[in-house]
Amino acid sequence: MVVAPPTLIAAQQNNELRTVTCKGEVAVAADTLNVRSGPGMAFKVTNLAYKGENLKIYQESDGWIYVELPSGKLGWVDKKFTRNIDQSPVG
Repeated sequence: MVVAPPTLIAAQQNNELRTVTCKGEVAVAADTLNVRSGPGMAFKVTNLAYKGENLKIYQESDGWIYVELPSGKLGWVDKKFTRNIDQSPVG
């Protein structure tokens, strides 16, 4: 498994600014993957990720992962549509 060097991002939650460290990377396994504003299907789709793109992981919550896209944008994706960089399923 390839592990990305630690990267820090600022994340705002409940009007508090905090720093989050990169916990690794995954690749998109689906042809197109919805990137959402929160960890669940009820949250708005804000971006798309595409098969083979590598996403940096910052947080996990109930089968969802908070990621950074190659463009630098952030959002939540369903973990089951990703895989470890070494091709193994995540989880």
